[in-house]
Amino acid sequence: MLYLNWHEHTVKNTLRRLPQKGLGRLWETPGRGPKRGWSEEDGQAVEQWVEEPCRYSVRQISQKLLEDRFVEIGAEQVRRWLKKKGWVWKRVRYSRALNKLPEWTIAKRRDWEMLQLWAQQAVIRLKYID
Repeated sequence: MLYLNWHEHTVKNTLRRLPQKGLGRLWETPGRGPKRGWSEEDGQAVEQWVEEPCRYSVRQISQKLLEDRFVEIGAEQVRRWLKKKGWVWKRVRYSRALNKLPEWTIAKRRDWEMLQLWAQQAVIRLKYID
């Protein structure tokens, strides 16, 4: 018997708990899965580290938690926690300034024209890969 895609045992257990706990506390059972490995104080420490002027990656924060507070959680869990608290966590990537210099662009264009000329003269074969 499936009711709302629930197994028969789930329906029977729910109906059995209804008179005991009442309708309000019917679904307040402890959840499955591993329990939290860190406390709210650990979360406050992470927020302090994030606000410091030096920048940490989530992997570094995970290592710092292990070394300073003896809490072992992964970098992905730290990232998810920071996202939940409203922190957008992206490292700044610096672009190379070379590609914006006009001399660099002109030199690359000359190289490309030379390669095309050699390909027309059958000195080399160009292969275009996307």
